[in-house]
Amino acid sequence: MAANFRILFHKSESSLHLKLLGTLDGSSALELLNTLKVKTFGASRVFIHTAGLNEIDPFGQSLFRSHFNELKAIATPFLFTGEKAFELAPERNGVVGIVS
Repeated sequence: MAANFRILFHKSESSLHLKLLGTLDGSSALELLNTLKVKTFGASRVFIHTAGLNEIDPFGQSLFRSHFNELKAIATPFLFTGEKAFELAPERNGVVGIVS
């Protein structure tokens, strides 16, 4: 995992907010995926805030996008925000949105 990568999270009503900080590399992408699997239970929406990301490594991006499909079974809408939202979010489908 990138030494400077962190995930801050909090719940607001029934929404879960994850604020990503630092550099997202391959191991950081796996940490994010695992966090999403564990923390999304009971959330009606999940916001993934990317404004705190300095960089998204191409391998981390590819790893996150390729394993994101495993989260579709949760059937919770995932909303990506921030300037790196388009870079991180998988291709648009029924459970993913990008908020500008």
